[in-house]
Amino acid sequence: MYWTEWGGKPKIDRSAMDGTGRITLVPNVGRANGLTIDYAERRLYWTDLDTTLIESSNMLGLDREVIADDLPHPFGLTQYQDYIYWTDWSQRSIERANKTSGQNRTVIQGHLDYVMDILVFHSSRQGGWNACASTNGQCSHLCLAVPISSFVCGCPAHFSLNYDNKTCSAPTSFLLFSQKSAINRMVIDEHQSPDIILPIHSLRNVRSIDYDPLDKQLYWIDSKQNSIRRAQENGNMSMTVVWSPVGGPNVGLQPFDLSIDIYSRFIYWTSEVTNVINVTRTDGSRVGVVLRGEHDKPRAIVVNP
Repeated sequence: MYWTEWGGKPKIDRSAMDGTGRITLVPNVGRANGLTIDYAERRLYWTDLDTTLIESSNMLGLDREVIADDLPHPFGLTQYQDYIYWTDWSQRSIERANKTSGQNRTVIQGHLDYVMDILVFHSSRQGGWNACASTNGQCSHLCLAVPISSFVCGCPAHFSLNYDNKTCSAPTSFLLFSQKSAINRMVIDEHQSPDIILPIHSLRNVRSIDYDPLDKQLYWIDSKQNSIRRAQENGNMSMTVVWSPVGGPNVGLQPFDLSIDIYSRFIYWTSEVTNVINVTRTDGSRVGVVLRGEHDKPRAIVVNP
């Protein structure tokens, strides 16, 4: 993989697709952007936001050439057949020119607000094969192509590669925290792994969360949707466990907090409207109320089964 690096002194770097074998190909550039490959001629092309040039080199960063200059503000870049195509912020346009000489510059489309990236999709630019194309290399999660050994297996963030170098194990201890429209996971380890947003969608106002280690599912209260929902960590099997259908018995229940008894498979939850502690099975069937008092207003709850 090839990328433009803006940290420190700008440059263009290359590494294997697992991040190993990193080298610098083009050291003396401005803020290079719009990086693309001419697969037929085996050349790199890029735009430079500081010099406002479009440049090219071979795949080793050598034989460097200026293809187009005097460009107002080039940003995105792609290549197809004999042409390069780029977006220009100042001109609000898509333009093209000959990929070797920069001649025959033509405005393809103008008057485009906020024009950003650009891409040509064609079989001539999408062909090829690597070992990961066949059964994902027998990897349970990520198959990463590398030049010498053909591929290595990798794992998503917070997962660890097992001794078979093929399968991944989920973290056994972690910290979960919610924001208004996201549920995040953090693994506290010596690597200082960053927190990640779990791919759970349609969150509007997450008020409370809990985790069921037996089914490996997250439960949460969404106060905007007036419901208790659950899903796997990868976002699959998302479903509503407790909600307030129009005209139903739970209208206006407004769940406030919840806690799961993983052994009895019960959810204990409080309501800021009814001021009771409710019990619902994890399959969504209602059990009843375990605490109700004239002067009670239970809110935060945790169980110790």
